[in-house]
Amino acid sequence: MIKILNDAGRYGPIFICDYCGQRIKEAGLAAAITCDSSIADGEMSDVAYAHKGACHKALEQKFSTPGAHAGWDELKFHILNLGMNVGLSPEKLMAHKQSLQELGM
Repeated sequence: MIKILNDAGRYGPIFICDYCGQRIKEAGLAAAITCDSSIADGEMSDVAYAHKGACHKALEQKFSTPGAHAGWDELKFHILNLGMNVGLSPEKLMAHKQSLQELGM
């Protein structure tokens, strides 16, 4: 899940593992898991976030059905795809580099 963290008065979104409840700190070591094992064209699914390894495996098993496995993406690619789906390309991010640096990113 995504939560907002207050860090000394500075608010920012963070990912929380939907299995163990701990913060996900490294996008390359986490997964975005489709909560439905079969999605029809034009339909949507909820997404669960998990650390790779035991957390990922447990949630993937939970959302899989006989003959259909839950899909997943590495979290870093999921985040990039999400940005592109809201019109936030890497080029647009670079154009806002100063704003991002002011935010501590």
